[in-house]
Amino acid sequence: MSKLKVSIKKSTVTAMMKAGRKERINETELSQLARIKPCGIMHVTKTKKDSVIYTCPANINLTDRLKKAISKYDFFFMIEQIVIMVEDVYNNGLNVNSVRFNMDDVYINEMTKEMYFIYFPIVGGQESADIVGFIENIIYTMTPVINEDTNYISRFMYYVRSFHGFNGNAIEKYISREERAVVNVLKNKAVTMQQQTMQQQTMQQQIMQQQIMQQVMQGSMDGTTVLSDDGISVQQIQQMQPVNYHFASLTRQVTGEKIELGKPSFVLGKNPEKSDYAVADNTNISRVHAVITTRNGRYYVMDQNSTNGTFINGRIIKAGQETEILPGDCLMLANEEFIFNE
Repeated sequence: MSKLKVSIKKSTVTAMMKAGRKERINETELSQLARIKPCGIMHVTKTKKDSVIYTCPANINLTDRLKKAISKYDFFFMIEQIVIMVEDVYNNGLNVNSVRFNMDDVYINEMTKEMYFIYFPIVGGQESADIVGFIENIIYTMTPVINEDTNYISRFMYYVRSFHGFNGNAIEKYISREERAVVNVLKNKAVTMQQQTMQQQTMQQQIMQQQIMQQVMQGSMDGTTVLSDDGISVQQIQQMQPVNYHFASLTRQVTGEKIELGKPSFVLGKNPEKSDYAVADNTNISRVHAVITTRNGRYYVMDQNSTNGTFINGRIIKAGQETEILPGDCLMLANEEFIFNE
């Protein structure tokens, strides 16, 4: 079983997660996490073979924060952050089961009210995330503000329990009705963070390209042979031919359309703003329905907690859990059928 060590100094949390003896860290997932930086997830600062070190700007864990007075606004501010974090994890092709939904392991910045979760990916053997159970634990543990009408708590609990599992879209709509300002504030912040992440990735790519070009130019000018990290000379790089990448694809059966899966993490859904391919004419499909990821030449489908489910060859797959898909398999999003091709 994995172990956690935490220190809090000057409003900065440093946490080290160490894998158990029979556990192995999913390095592919971890590198993707460090590159994407989803909303509400602690930043990865160092990694070792069996451990990961995270940091975040917080000063108290969730258990201790709930011992203090929680207003209606504070409560829904927490819940909406959970919704956004889960949605961002799903949308980036990560596994929500790798998030630690343990109140002692969640940290809060009391000044900004921001929550931070630990994402610790283990190869196999992970339990399904009980997000609804986590929300219920918050409700049972919290200390409401004195003299404030607390009926909103029971109303919200009954509403959450009316679904089979976690329904982030419905919860967000509910919060919009109860505390509209919460959704406005957090949605704007999430968009800003996504834009900053994209800008950072673009800048990193530009810097790498500039460094390569500088090496090429320097090598050409002084007649020396510049080597890249893997020992290939610049002269060899210049002689290389462009690589023709081959991507797997889906064939949409109702239209015959071929959909090239041209990204390591490809999102399928109804919302064109959040999906790489949008099935806008089928109301049975969820806004963000499923994600297809590729690793080491193999492809995996993960249902994003959709309303009507995802199926491979007629068998429903578990939400939040990767299931391998093979050439010729029939993938169904609700009642929409696709054939997977390589």
